Amino acid sequence: MTSDLINERIDKPAHFDMSCLGSATLAGLAVGFWTDKEELQKLRQSEMIFKPQKKWQEYEVNMENWVKAVKRSMNWYNKT
Repeated sequence: MTSDLINERIDKPAHFDMSCLGSATLAGLAVGFWTDKEELQKLRQSEMIFKPQKKWQEYEVNMENWVKAVKRSMNWYNKT
C-alpha cells in the first residue's frame, strides 16, 4: 500500500537491524575495511521489492476513513 501511495518502488532489506548495520559500515569505512560506498552496495541484499500496483486515488476512501478514526481516538486518555 505504501508503494502505491507514494508511487515508488520499495526495497525491503534482508537485514532489518539497520542501526547496527549502519554503525558497522561507517566504522568499516573509517578504518579502511571497505574502500567506498559502491563496495558496500554490493553487500546489500533485498528480501522483497514492492512495486506500485494501484493508483493512490483508489485508496482515497480508505484514507478518509482512517483520518476519521484517528480524529475519534484523539484525546481519549485523560490523566485525571
